[in-house]
Amino acid sequence: MDINDFNQIFKRFQNMVYTIALRCTKNHDDALEIAQDVFLTVYQKYDDFRGDSKLSTWIYRIAVNKSLMHVRGRKYFSDLNDLPNEDYDFSTIENAIEQLKEQDRKLFVGKALSRLEPGYSVPLTLYYFEDLSVDEIAEIEQLSVSNVKVRLHRGRALLYAELEKMLKFETKSLLL
Repeated sequence: MDINDFNQIFKRFQNMVYTIALRCTKNHDDALEIAQDVFLTVYQKYDDFRGDSKLSTWIYRIAVNKSLMHVRGRKYFSDLNDLPNEDYDFSTIENAIEQLKEQDRKLFVGKALSRLEPGYSVPLTLYYFEDLSVDEIAEIEQLSVSNVKVRLHRGRALLYAELEKMLKFETKSLLL
């Protein structure tokens, strides 16, 4: 593989690979290590890629496999301070308030997702954040389409319950 081709692949998929690894491990440093390992594998095994699926599907599958293998070997505790921060443009008060609301929503959803099992958080991440179809997720996860639909359905219910618990706790702590 040409280094320029690899660089293009890396730029295109780095955020997705990191996000999958972070959802599985719930640890920034481990996610970075896994992402590095994924791209090393992509570089080394690119010539073995047969083209039976899309390149993105192949890379997602490597990321999911390496993340799950890493999780099986250790227990992880979520350190929410490790979640990536985003820069916002606070040019007006209204803009600042809207961006803070969006930041709060992302933070709560990210915290809630980090509390779910990878079997639910990974499909939800791929579907909602990476805009993959159910068919693509089934291929990546090596599951049937109906199984992916069940995981998305149950994952949404678990995510909703987790958000509900978190928001009740936040409300109580504000009142105390």
